[in-house]
Amino acid sequence: MHLESGTTMHRVTDEVPAAVAAFAHPLAAGFTWAVEHPNLQPGDNLMILGPGPRGLAALVAAKTAGAGWVGMSGLPEDKARLEVARQLGADMVVDTELYDVAAEAGNSLGSRPDVVLDDPEAIQVALDLVRAGGQVAIASTKGPNAVNQLFTDIILLKELTIRGGFGANSTGYHWATRQLGSDSRLDLLVSHEFPLTESARAVQAAGGLLGREDLISVAVTI
Repeated sequence: MHLESGTTMHRVTDEVPAAVAAFAHPLAAGFTWAVEHPNLQPGDNLMILGPGPRGLAALVAAKTAGAGWVGMSGLPEDKARLEVARQLGADMVVDTELYDVAAEAGNSLGSRPDVVLDDPEAIQVALDLVRAGGQVAIASTKGPNAVNQLFTDIILLKELTIRGGFGANSTGYHWATRQLGSDSRLDLLVSHEFPLTESARAVQAAGGLLGREDLISVAVTI
């Protein structure tokens, strides 16, 4: 392995299985997006739209940071991931095809969340859901695909802050590697493990080609 000059290393204890250690990047991104970027404070409330690996990592990070309430939404095919979210401490999980997210969040929280973390596809939902003066964090790229029907007046009228999150930073990795050594629940977030000789199947699994029902994240180990 070649390390560039100035590379920062983050220690992972020997007690952490290699497959779980491979989750360091999504875990670090979850912290960067859900805690560091919005400057999440103890007692703040967060709604996460989408239970992907980084969404679930954001849930762990926010709860560890003292969030007062964290909700998670997903699609019918995310049933297993939403159950994992419950096990990780989500205060509310909701299937967006069966229930209205804003109504369910309002019933559970009693108010609108301070921060909403979302995929760009759900930006309209996020802007409607967040409280006035709150923050919306957009945390995945869409490449050349435009998000249509976005009306910006709601951003002005609610005086919202919109923050983009591309990846994890060193602070996120520092938190993530320490969390890996102290939170045994994180093994829930590695759903598939393959040896290096089956790396092609691992790529297929990560893309959902071997089934999506129980898929969260994939690790390749020696």
